[in-house]
Parts: sequence; structure tokens; C-alpha cells
Amino acid sequence: APSGPAAGAAPTGAAGQAATSLIGRSGTQPTNEQPKRGGTLNWYIIGNPPTLDPHRSLSSLAYTPVTPVLGKLYRFKSEWDVAAANNREVEPYLAQSIESPDAVTWIVKLRPDARFHDIAPVNGRSLEAEDVKVTFQRAAAPESVNQGTWALLDAAATQTPDRNTVVFKLKYPYAPFLKLVASGQFALIMPREGALGEYDVSKKVIGTGPFILDSYTPDVALTYKRNPNYFEQGKPYIDGAKIAIIPDAAQRMAQFSAGNIDFISVNLEDVETVRRQNPRAELIRNWDPGDGHLFFQLGDPNSPFRDVRLRRALNMAIDRATYGKVLLNNEYIQSFFVSQQLGKWALRMEHLPPETAKWYQYNPQEARQLFEAAGGTNLEVRMMYPIPNPREPWLGTAGEMVFNMLKALPWKQFSFVRVDYTRDWIAGGKGKWYGNFPPNEILWYGIQNRDDVDLYLYSFFHSKSASNTFRLNDPKLDALIDRARAVLNEEERVQAYLEVQKYIAEQMYGVAGMPNALTYVLVQPRVRNYLVGDGAGLGTSQWSKLWLT
Repeated sequence: APSGPAAGAAPTGAAGQAATSLIGRSGTQPTNEQPKRGGTLNWYIIGNPPTLDPHRSLSSLAYTPVTPVLGKLYRFKSEWDVAAANNREVEPYLAQSIESPDAVTWIVKLRPDARFHDIAPVNGRSLEAEDVKVTFQRAAAPESVNQGTWALLDAAATQTPDRNTVVFKLKYPYAPFLKLVASGQFALIMPREGALGEYDVSKKVIGTGPFILDSYTPDVALTYKRNPNYFEQGKPYIDGAKIAIIPDAAQRMAQFSAGNIDFISVNLEDVETVRRQNPRAELIRNWDPGDGHLFFQLGDPNSPFRDVRLRRALNMAIDRATYGKVLLNNEYIQSFFVSQQLGKWALRMEHLPPETAKWYQYNPQEARQLFEAAGGTNLEVRMMYPIPNPREPWLGTAGEMVFNMLKALPWKQFSFVRVDYTRDWIAGGKGKWYGNFPPNEILWYGIQNRDDVDLYLYSFFHSKSASNTFRLNDPKLDALIDRARAVLNEEERVQAYLEVQKYIAEQMYGVAGMPNALTYVLVQPRVRNYLVGDGAGLGTSQWSKLWLT
């Protein structure tokens, strides 16, 4: 949830402010401190896991509890510095190396010392190429929620020439492959016994990770113990961890202040209270994964929003400065359709040429003129928003503010409508969020957190994507995305993806450039060396490297 002002930070809020000016942390890195062994880390999640099977749910409640247990071929580098972590560099983990001559064939060499937990029926055997092959074939199967992400994989062509080598074949060049196999949302490796159904992976988790899942009591907690055979020598430092299940925000704050949990994410109205109650806790500030944007139906030939004048009118009718002042205490950066948590990969206002940037400035007079010229006075439109969702009530409050700004335009009728998140918004992959909404509706929602720039741009905008919310079909945009996906050199790929985002901003395919808030995380002082940068790699990238005093 968005959160409040940083201690000591001067309010800025202007478009184009330095992206690193508001993020950071209050602690000092323990570079000369000797790690201490022992103790139990106390964490929390806000609800019961819907499953422990990483291929049956994309919910963070599903993947967070299993990331300390399951490994990935690569992992995102965890860093002390928040801005550096946001650039999402990767490093080998279960793989020793991954190489590709053409971004189509990817040759993976596994590290020989990784072993699964000593739990039947796997019994501590070594990780082998067949485990990786079968895991990804399962992830790409039609019944998997990851199927859309792994549609690029020619699963039947995967080869295992020896026990420590996997050769992946993709259907087309995909240079961000290393980022994809580093994702805790999409690329967790399970033993072939689990992938092939020899035990129920929705209830039993066996992996190569630093922790073994010891118990799970619904509505209470999940507990973990240290993996004594973990391949990273000497780690983890802690003996175990506990993830309490605490749905109520007030209860979480009380538990943190009592010292019963070591970590808490707080929202706008509570951050200063929690800080006063916990003055020794470290405060970590980063960008929210992505605050509210508006999504148009662009696939229906009858959609009035296919007219760029109408899209420009809505963009210019929003007073972003007032939004940022009232809702975000003037501490924000304007964000587009890639989260600012991706650092150098994310478009910012200063990247836009003046002829594009002007459409993101508040200009009610020109907005009205464009609106009327595009026939807006004849439109009856509903602005849709889903409840309940993890961002409520803040995102709904922000949506109502945007609605009231847009309502100043001379619509025939304009209304704000809340719909059921599960039944209407998601609907088993067939709801509004997947592009199934009529042309007289616009959607208000966040862009959600993803591990790589391509998982935003391809997913939302490519005509072949199954999750193209806009139902957009723009051959030029498809070509720009396809080109960026094939660039192996990372810095060149950064520029290619920025060009994609500039084009989307120029075409104004949605209402973006919206104020992006901060998130605030507090960590108890007894937790040392808490690193950031791999949000979906909790155990492998964070828990395994910290210690307790």
C-alpha cells in the first residue's frame, strides 16, 4: 500500500524529479560485523496460501511461503542499496551458467552440489537436469497459471544431454530469459517426483532452498527450519523462520510494536505512528509497484477510445499535482506502465520529448475542447474498480479522486462502479482484467508487481498476449516489443524497451504518467544485513543472508 512521507525528505512531487531522491533506508550496512548464527526470524502474510503449488496460483500468498524452500536457476541480486537493487541484475543460483548464441537456444549448466531436502520420496538426492526439464514442462502445460508466461518455450524440444545440462529451445528470440528464470513467481524448481504427481505439491513442498517447510497451520502460521545440507556453505545463519498469518492491519502493527514480528509494510496513514512506537526500527523506502492507471477497451471497433483525441482529453483533465499533494504528501514520481521499482528499465517524465510530455500536463480547457471534438458529450461511460483487493481502501480513494476530475468533462453520463474482484475482475482468467469488458467502460487499477520490463510491456500491449487488457492490436508496437526482446546486450535492451514505452506514452494507450507513491517497510533492529531486490525470492535472496542479534 502507498505510504507516507520520508523522515527528513523535502517535499518535491514535481514531474521529472530524481528517481532516487525519495527512496533509500535509514540503517547502516553491517560491512564489518561478523554474522551471528541462530535464532528464528518472524515474518507475516495477510492470508492463508490458496495452494503451495507454484503452478496453480499467481497470488503472492501462494509463492511467498514456498520461495524459502524452492530454488531457481538464477536469482535477482539482493543489495543493500535500494536504487541499485531496483535495476534487477541477476546472478547464477541453481545454474552455474546459462549461455545463448541467438536468444533462442539456451544452454544451462547446473551446479553439481545442489541437493533436495532429505524428505521422502526425494530423500536428499542431487538436483538433476531432468528435474528442471519436467518442472518447466509442467509450468508450460495448459492447466498451469504460468502457461501464458511460458508459451515462448518449446517444451517438447527441451533436451537433457547429461545430468547437469539442460538445453531449452524457445519459439522465438527472447533475450530477457535470464530474468524470467530468476522469477520467484514463474520459475521455481521442484523435484520431478512432485512435478509428475508422486506426492501432492499443493500440500507438500520439497526443494533445494535454504529452509525446509516444517509445518503449516491455516489461519495461524507456517514454520521453517534451517536446511543443514544447503549448498551455499555456512548459510543460512538463522535456525528457522515463522510466517504468521495476520489479516488485520491493526493487529500487524500491534505485533510489530510488541516485537513479535520482525518486518512490517505500513501505509500512508500509519507510517508515522509505527515509527514513533518503534524508533529503533530501520525504515526502508522504495517505490510502490505501481499506483492507479486507466485502461481503455481498444480492441472493439466501436470503442470511442480508439480516438486519440479522447484519450488525450482524459489525460489532460487529471490534475496530477493535486493528486500527489492530497494523497501522497507531495512525495511521488510520475510513473507509466512499467513499475519504478525496475529502476533503469522504467520510463520517467524526463525521458519524454516535449511534444509528448505536454499531453500529461493538466490543461482543463484544452481537455474539454478535445473531448467535445471527439464526440465525448454523447458518451455514457462507467469507470470500473474491483473490490476487495490488497490495495483497498487507498486505491479506491485515489480512483474516486480521478473520477471526480474526469467528471468535470461534459459527458452525457459518467459513473464510478465497484465490482467483485473474484467474480467480475478475474473470473478465472476471463474477467475484465483480461480485456473482457465493453467499449463504454474504462478500468481503474494498478499495474501490479512483475520482475522484468517485458512482463509488463508484452503482457499488457502485445497483440499475441493472453493478458492484453487493452485488447490492443498495433503492428508497430508489436514490432518494437519483438525487437527489444531479441537484443542480447543488456544496455542496448534497456534503450530498446524505453523506446517501446515512449511510443506507448506518445499514443496514450491508457491514462498513465500518474503519481507513483512510496512504500514503507520497517525492520526490527535485531535483524542485520536485510537486503532488498528480489521481492519474490524471499528465502533464497534475503532470509539466507541475514542474521539476528
